[in-house]
Amino acid sequence: MRASSDPAAGFRLGSGAPHCLLLHGFTGSPAEMVYLAARLAQDGFSVAVPCLPGHGEDAGRDAESADWLTTARAAAAKLQPPICVAGLSMGALLALSLAAGRPDEIAALALLAPAVGLAEPGRTAARLARHPGFQRLLPRLPKIGGSDMRDPAARRWNPSGRSISTRGLAGLRSLSGEARAWAARVRCPTLVLLAGRDRTVDNDAARALAAAIPDCELRLLGESGHVIPLDVARGEAADRVIAHFRRRRGPA
Repeated sequence: MRASSDPAAGFRLGSGAPHCLLLHGFTGSPAEMVYLAARLAQDGFSVAVPCLPGHGEDAGRDAESADWLTTARAAAAKLQPPICVAGLSMGALLALSLAAGRPDEIAALALLAPAVGLAEPGRTAARLARHPGFQRLLPRLPKIGGSDMRDPAARRWNPSGRSISTRGLAGLRSLSGEARAWAARVRCPTLVLLAGRDRTVDNDAARALAAAIPDCELRLLGESGHVIPLDVARGEAADRVIAHFRRRRGPA
């Protein structure tokens, strides 16, 4: 991970404290976190944004849940506790896993449009993707419509994947199946942001996940699409994440 002019590559920003880890979504890249990372660094945090296997620079390779979890854990291990973690969609599930497994290290959690349940047709595709025969028959599916955002300029800029790995989709479903158990083990204060115009995830499932987290604040960004950190409500989303993380940092 390095400072890079390529928005799809992993990068670091800032040099303050506490350290923040930002995790992008399925078929996305670190570019989804560029705006939020810049805002956090501007506010005095140190920010790390890794590129998950099979995404961004590595988009041609198939990867699964174990690969993503390993990368997220390795990235967290390089940061000095206490750590604040934010994740988008699949990245939110990885963030949840980190908070459940490292309760003494993760000080605050922000889950943006957590992909605990998919909307159709993704739900059916994920169910089919569990079967090895389906993965062999259709190793990749077309990603229709680009990024789920309502800001056309941001949608054009965001370098998201153009196809969906069925093996990866099965891995996403595996993560979502463990999310409730992880939620019950989270001990740090958690912020959940949902997108009111989300066409990718099931907000009812995300609300149920939030209800399972002991110390959780839930907010709806009514006009946003799924990629909350880049879409029309990105400013409000960043404000809320920064305020949530700043409470773990203490007075400025």
